[in-house]
Amino acid sequence: MVSRKSRKAVHSLAPRFAAVAVMAVGMNVAWQEVEFQMQRDRQARLSRSREAVIRADLYTMRSCIDQRLADKGFYPDSLQTLVDEGYLRSIPTDPFSGTAEGAWEELGHEYSGANHVTDVRYANDTRVALDGTLIYRW
Repeated sequence: MVSRKSRKAVHSLAPRFAAVAVMAVGMNVAWQEVEFQMQRDRQARLSRSREAVIRADLYTMRSCIDQRLADKGFYPDSLQTLVDEGYLRSIPTDPFSGTAEGAWEELGHEYSGANHVTDVRYANDTRVALDGTLIYRW
């Protein structure tokens, strides 16, 4: 026969086990939320740094176009001309795709039968920056 003291001890443990189980479930849900937030923050930091690279690359290429205009008196025929003449080391790669092919759109006009690059912009017209603007319009 089980004594009254041991029955009370068994009965008082059941609510404690239930409370521990509820706390464990709550902690598991909270931990998953924390992991999700950390992953989202990592992705935002990565996107922010890639956007900074695009801004810096655009600034560099535009500065080189202007420098070439100041040196030679006319705009270059292409970005590759800036590389060939030593204004750029290479055409910058797109930090999102990892390639320079198709990353930049050369803007310009035709002058004396040849195209001249007067500006450059990011070629992907669907990518949205973290601030909500189209990177294409920078």
